[in-house]
Amino acid sequence: MRSGTDGILAGSESLRAGQEAPCKDLHQHPELSHHEHRTARCVGGELGKYGFTVQTGIGGTGVVGVLTNGAGPTVLLRAKPDALPVRENTGMDYASTVTMAADGHEVPVAHACGHDMHMSCLLGMAKLMADNRDRWAGTLIPLFQPGEETGDGAQGMVDDGLLKRIPAPDVALAQHLLPASPGPRARVPGRFRRSGAPVRSGRLRAMQVGTCSQGCWARASTTTGSRSSRR
Repeated sequence: MRSGTDGILAGSESLRAGQEAPCKDLHQHPELSHHEHRTARCVGGELGKYGFTVQTGIGGTGVVGVLTNGAGPTVLLRAKPDALPVRENTGMDYASTVTMAADGHEVPVAHACGHDMHMSCLLGMAKLMADNRDRWAGTLIPLFQPGEETGDGAQGMVDDGLLKRIPAPDVALAQHLLPASPGPRARVPGRFRRSGAPVRSGRLRAMQVGTCSQGCWARASTTTGSRSSRR
């Protein structure tokens, strides 16, 4: 198995140039939760080119591909396509200038949470696996789940019959980004960075006042005060 893994990963460097353009395109064209229509067409099209059987529109804008390669475990790999209602000020030549309507207002949209990178990594892995079918056996399921930022996209796909449309996974793996130098890895037992409950719960309403930052760059945020009230 180790030699098979090494053989598959040996092709990763040759993919880099080809993956850069799609990654920049996804970064430049972000879409808010449950509005990831262009994004779904892009990732679904790429999976189709690699030989995956593709289903779209699951839970609204969800996309899933299935590549069966003989008898073996079924592995589901998840990425997220949605972006955030924030303005990008990076100055990059492929920075987002997109705006979208949200709650009756036009808002800037950017991939400030790294979901463009998530999708690019998953597409790269899908191509590597498709190009090296002689080195593994089983079923690979790349899944692009909408509505991660709103917290309801996964349930929406399940409610729309996801588990009846794909083989039952033996294992499901997801990913996220953390600010660190290339190479380091960390493991912790139990739950890690688990999504918490909404700030507003029951009869208590809480408000934090300060400067917001993305979760993986928490040190950039500040808190100048807070207040709570009973409803």
